[in-house]
Amino acid sequence: MQLVGGSPAVRQEQQSERDLSDQEGLPEREGMRVERSRIALPPEVDPAPSEGEEIHRDDEHGVELVESKHRADTTVTYTRKVIEEGQKAPAFALSSETGERVKLSDLRGSPVVLYFYPKDDTPGCTTEACEFRDEYARFRQAGAVVLGVSPDDEASHVRFKEKYSLPFTLLADPDHKVAEDYGVWVEKTMYGKKRMGIKRSTFVIDTDGNVARAMYGVKPEGHADEVLEALPG
Repeated sequence: MQLVGGSPAVRQEQQSERDLSDQEGLPEREGMRVERSRIALPPEVDPAPSEGEEIHRDDEHGVELVESKHRADTTVTYTRKVIEEGQKAPAFALSSETGERVKLSDLRGSPVVLYFYPKDDTPGCTTEACEFRDEYARFRQAGAVVLGVSPDDEASHVRFKEKYSLPFTLLADPDHKVAEDYGVWVEKTMYGKKRMGIKRSTFVIDTDGNVARAMYGVKPEGHADEVLEALPG
C-alpha cells in the first residue's frame, strides 16, 4: 500500500488486515495513489466521516475514496464499494454447513434473503438467527430462500444450527470475499482497537437477481419482521 504525502510504506505485517486488489479503473487524485481494498460502507450508514477521515464520492466508479489518518504521520487511502438497490446482486458460490456448494445463480426465480452476521453463537447473532427461525414458515410461504453468511467455517455452522435448530442454510465465507463484494467487510473499533469485521447487514434479492433492498447496519431485534415487510410483492 502506498501512503499519502511521501510517508514510508506500511510494513507487510501492518497491512495484513487489508486485502488489496488492482487499481485499474480508479482515478488518480493529486498527491495520492488510490488503492482498491474493497472495504465498503455505503454513505447512508455513516454519512459523516470518522475522526481523521476525509471522504470523496466517485459516482463514476461507484466507490468512495477515503483518506484515513491512522497515525500522526500516516494517511492511508482506500476505496469503499457502494451497493445500491436496483443493481444486479454480486454473484457468489459458497459452501453450506453440509459442504454443498450454493450459487446465487441457481436460486433465480425465488426471492433470496442474504443476511451477513459477524460470528456464530454470539448474543446478537443468536438473537437474529432465532428470529429468522421463528418466522421461517412465513418466509417459506412467501417463497423466499433464507441464507445466513459469516466468516465461520462449516463445522462452526453445523454446531450453531444444531444448537438452535435453525431451519435455513448457513454459508461459510472464511476469506470474507463475498462480504467485501456486498460492502459489509469494514473497519470497526472495539475497545479502542481497530480491526476488520462484518457490519451486520441484509440484502433482499428479487427473482431476477437484483438487489431489492439493501439494509446496512441492522439491529438483531425485530429484524426478521423488517425483512418480511421488505420482500417483493
